[in-house]
Amino acid sequence: MTNNDKQTNADAIQRPENRQRLARATTEYFESLSPSELAEDQSLIESLSKASHKLDFDKDTEDHPEK
Repeated sequence: MTNNDKQTNADAIQRPENRQRLARATTEYFESLSPSELAEDQSLIESLSKASHKLDFDKDTEDHPEK
């Protein structure tokens, strides 16, 4: 993905109608989950959060510069 592609994607995300559509889709997703699915989702979120604290994103990008 080029920098131009990244900017185009960032611009699309910033459009109000796209943000509203994402908000609706997110709400619908979470409202559709059963209590056990919601608990599993929350567990995954917590695990990912804990794991991400071990990552050094700045170091990772320095070791693997974009081509």
